[in-house]
Amino acid sequence: MGYLKIKCHECGGSWEVYSYNFRDDHLRVCPHCYKEIDRQTWNRQIIPAYGALKDANRELIKDHEGYPGVALFTIEYKNRASEWPRSDF
Repeated sequence: MGYLKIKCHECGGSWEVYSYNFRDDHLRVCPHCYKEIDRQTWNRQIIPAYGALKDANRELIKDHEGYPGVALFTIEYKNRASEWPRSDF
């Protein structure tokens, strides 16, 4: 099962969010400093982005399992802290 690891750059804390409980409103709030991700950003950007990555990985696995000789690949997104807060990453 996949999950999101969220890093709060306000306090430096991080937490994990699993897809089965994305709709729990408290999950967009940092459990360390209580700063929160905007609800609209959470619902319109973060949840769909997670779903897109999950779907892409599912397709890569299906290709590997369904076609002889197809190599297995998976994808994940990571942000290098040195790039933050640039907008072009």
